[in-house]
Amino acid sequence: MSTHQVQDYKDHEGNWRWRIIALGTKGSAVEDNIVADSSQGYANRVDMLKSFFGIFFGEYDDSFLALYNTWNPQPSQVEYQPPPANDAPVTDAVEDSHTPSADLGA
Repeated sequence: MSTHQVQDYKDHEGNWRWRIIALGTKGSAVEDNIVADSSQGYANRVDMLKSFFGIFFGEYDDSFLALYNTWNPQPSQVEYQPPPANDAPVTDAVEDSHTPSADLGA
């Protein structure tokens, strides 16, 4: 996985923008690549920062977590379980075919 750098800057029209760059490995032929950037310029830095951090800390629907779980190399760390419907019974019962007496030779 590559290291990323976040840059904020003013464009040629004087508007604030952000971009994320995947940094190439030093000494290799791999160059730095812009992997994401603001789709528009902002009149001030505060609005640009609100836009940038809104991406990472904004509110998302269940589609975000579903996509994350598809990507996540360790899906057991984050699990989405929708709440049960009000009329659905909640059960945690697990059927167990193991009987202790069979282990004791009884």
